[in-house]
Amino acid sequence: MLRDLLSYGSITTKIKSMKSRLIKTEGYYEISALSSVGEFINYLKNYPSYEAAFKNADENRMHRGDIELYLHASLFHDYVKIYTFATPKQREFLKFYSKRYEIDLIKGLLRQIFDHRGIAYDMSLFPERFKKEISINIEAVAACRSLDEFFQAIKDSEYFPILNTLREVGVQSLFDYELALDIHFYKYLWKMKDKVLKKHELVTITKIFGYEIDLLNILWIYRSKRYYQVDTASIYKNLIPITYKTKASMLSELVESGSSDDFLKHMERSYYIKVIKRIDLSKDPERLYITIMEDVQRKAAREYPYSIASIHYYLYLKGLELNKLTTALECIRYGLNPTEIAEYII
Repeated sequence: MLRDLLSYGSITTKIKSMKSRLIKTEGYYEISALSSVGEFINYLKNYPSYEAAFKNADENRMHRGDIELYLHASLFHDYVKIYTFATPKQREFLKFYSKRYEIDLIKGLLRQIFDHRGIAYDMSLFPERFKKEISINIEAVAACRSLDEFFQAIKDSEYFPILNTLREVGVQSLFDYELALDIHFYKYLWKMKDKVLKKHELVTITKIFGYEIDLLNILWIYRSKRYYQVDTASIYKNLIPITYKTKASMLSELVESGSSDDFLKHMERSYYIKVIKRIDLSKDPERLYITIMEDVQRKAAREYPYSIASIHYYLYLKGLELNKLTTALECIRYGLNPTEIAEYII
């Protein structure tokens, strides 16, 4: 305990300070009342944790892709703040965890290409320390305007063989490319945690990552049954090939279920049934993921305040905040009223 206190004392203090700057419930109500994208940008310009990222933003010229880039830049700045206070051992975790952000960036750049947006990513928004952690030439990838240019830019990276295999068999779907990157990330995460972490930190992070993978697989199967009518073989192919509390036999039962109603009957024997009983999956499937992930990480951070759990919990909360802001932005763009927006983000 004393060793943990000495190792995590300064970084835990820094994280507590950063957590106090996350947007509170009243802030989300204020955002819900905004009536234009310009007002949204100006709000963030004056919010302490986004002021630096948005200070040069021109609300009259920004597209959705620009705004999402600025939002992610604030996350990367937070990552660097934590990295600065981290010990060498803590930095090992942060370095391998940053793969999540690297892949998110690549997916965002692929969307630009597929959507033919032609938006230039301003890499100067990203802190130099963060860019050093990225394993690809992000400036070169950001400049790509076609898939051919993209594959040329990543040809020396770990992602080239993964994505090029799909291209060679004629895959031209953004969904398939993103899915391949996600599966690669979780396989990497599951392997690297055992190399970087020890003792209670390994147990805690294994639980958090295990829950995340289980829930993503469960939600994918449910969506496939309820919304997309995906065939059984494709559902199996698109699962993350890792199980934690949801065993392979249970996943098979869920995949083989005939409908979303049959799926819910099988879920009655699930490890996660206590939470599922409190949530109407048919109305809000995402709530299952958010409820369980927030609960397990909050408990871990409370039980081990001087550990990797506190770092991971903050990064999770920041990511959740960005998702809410992105949702609010879309709601404002489509003219939803404040009550409707609040229902989506609070």
